[in-house]
Amino acid sequence: MANIKESISNQWHKILSVISNQIDKKIFDLFIKNSEIIEIKENILYLAVDSKLAKQILTNDYNELITNIINNHIKEKIYSVSFILKKDIKDIKNDENKLVNLFSSNFINEDMNFENFIIGESNKEAYEASKNILKNKINFNPLFIYSNSGLGKTHLLNAIGNEIKKNNPEKKILYTTAANFFNEYLHIIKGERIEEQFLDYFNKIDIFLIDDIHFFIGKEKCQELFFTIFSTFINNKKKVIITSDKHPNELKGLENRLITRFVGGLTVCIKEPSIETSIAIIKLYANKIAILL
Repeated sequence: MANIKESISNQWHKILSVISNQIDKKIFDLFIKNSEIIEIKENILYLAVDSKLAKQILTNDYNELITNIINNHIKEKIYSVSFILKKDIKDIKNDENKLVNLFSSNFINEDMNFENFIIGESNKEAYEASKNILKNKINFNPLFIYSNSGLGKTHLLNAIGNEIKKNNPEKKILYTTAANFFNEYLHIIKGERIEEQFLDYFNKIDIFLIDDIHFFIGKEKCQELFFTIFSTFINNKKKVIITSDKHPNELKGLENRLITRFVGGLTVCIKEPSIETSIAIIKLYANKIAILL
């Protein structure tokens, strides 16, 4: 990566000039003009900026543009740009190994796949949407599945993960719950983890599966961090699949900007199953229990 860094550094003034012609002059002068290339690691370029506002705006609104401009000027591929604060550079370099166990307890359930998902009129739309989101020609993002507890939304979330693992094993998938995301966030609040490292972890993820998003209700600061991560995924056209117990518009206590982004994708509901579907599900689980016995 040293050669890549040298290549980009040598052309940085030219790259900045191109950036300045493609974004608002005030944004450029305030937030990008004085940025510095700190490091390139695992195809992520770390760009140091002066303020939290600069980091937030550049991450949410200009990451894809800046990445594309850089890639147009070098031969080697840079997959993404991570914006960090100049004051945190020393801390980040000293704590590179703190994210080794992040989300390590979250594993996709191999028993939950599309083959053993019982399809009925109540869940057919959610099933089809879950299958189709894996196809590149489907543009909706995120996929938001909601239902009462126990109707199969977690099954579909895991089925998506298993299908990706089978057909695209090179893809990096994160499956987690909103509750576990919040627990990881608490490490930042306690000073046990640096926020920039937390964000960098997500730069390495290709598909983000998050269960029970309603857990974020009332947790405003955690929502802010999630919004930053979520927006980066959407802007970089990386798939996000979310489950909840309610439609986004009914999630009172979530930020409006999150709700707006959620409904900007595809929202599907799993309804109460018919008697026939319920019987089929019961038979499936009865067979599983019989096998175990």
